[in-house]
Amino acid sequence: MTRSEWMKELSGYLSALGDDERERAMSYYAELYNDKHDGGMSEREILRGFGSPREAADMILSHTTEEDRPTATHGEQSEPAPDCEELTTGEQTPADVRPPGKKKSVFLRIVLPVIIAVVIALAVYSAVATIIDSATRSTQTYDITEPADVLVIEAASAEVTVVQGDAFSVVYDTSAFVPVNITETESGGRKVLSIEQRHLAFIAWSMLDAEITVTVPSLTDISVESAAGSVHVSGFDLDELSIDSSAGSVTVEDCTASDIDIDSAAGDVTLRNVSAGSLSVDSAAGGAELANVTADSVGLEFAAGSVTLDRLTVGKSLYAEFSAGSLTGTMVGREEDYSVSVEASAGTSNLANADRGTGKSITAEFAAGSLNITFIE
Repeated sequence: MTRSEWMKELSGYLSALGDDERERAMSYYAELYNDKHDGGMSEREILRGFGSPREAADMILSHTTEEDRPTATHGEQSEPAPDCEELTTGEQTPADVRPPGKKKSVFLRIVLPVIIAVVIALAVYSAVATIIDSATRSTQTYDITEPADVLVIEAASAEVTVVQGDAFSVVYDTSAFVPVNITETESGGRKVLSIEQRHLAFIAWSMLDAEITVTVPSLTDISVESAAGSVHVSGFDLDELSIDSSAGSVTVEDCTASDIDIDSAAGDVTLRNVSAGSLSVDSAAGGAELANVTADSVGLEFAAGSVTLDRLTVGKSLYAEFSAGSLTGTMVGREEDYSVSVEASAGTSNLANADRGTGKSITAEFAAGSLNITFIE
């Protein structure tokens, strides 16, 4: 039997199907034949693998519904299936010859089950880790041997609070999965208190947030590095305050410092009743609020976010750079006291560029955004 004879007989056996379904089945076997022939198989080998036209038709018809088959009108009968010559007797159709649309994709057969298994394993692991963490978690208090000058905190996932008080105390959460290490060292004649909180395993970070609260009478420098969690510092007169947050809100209030540097990858920044010689806020994503803030120089760099000013007092310079965002609110002083330089690729500004030679300046660069500052006495 030749290929054309085989296909003709198959078409006859599929006469019970609608035209679209029959054409789809015929196209499927034609393409399958071409693929195998291109792979080096002979006509006889290919047809032997297909089985007889009757077997192929029976398999296709067994996978179709009655809706796929046209209903004969009164007086009509379906075309009888033609006689055919069996290529083999009792030969089963191979697994790779499936009716059209029935062959499972690699994604459904392999990739999806693997993804489901990984998700289940991670869920079980996280649940077990959370149970162990809850069972072993406790609140500890650290006794300081000598008053510290510098406080350094490195937190993997914690709510960090540093406040001024009459006595020195460090209160923190710890567990089998969230250990806290506290050390006291001396550097440059200054006492340094280092608090390191980290995770020992890959677990659901948000479930295992801890709390670290530090109360000290006074400090000269505070440095906080937080991978996840909020940071709150209040009530200090410092030389330097440095906060580096990967994810979480940052709040600084009632503080005075020569240098304040805040770097936030994601999260809102709030400054209230703050005075600084130099103030720098750099944010990749998130907004900021500056309320009753006084500084000689202010630098604001935001990739995406809005900054609100409430009675900002600038002694020398305000520099703002936004990829996308806005700078709005009130500044203490008069507009004519500042030289203004605004460059906006796409955006608006209520301040006109002017070189007034006053020694004070407002410089803003916007890729997309707006500037709207109102001056108040």
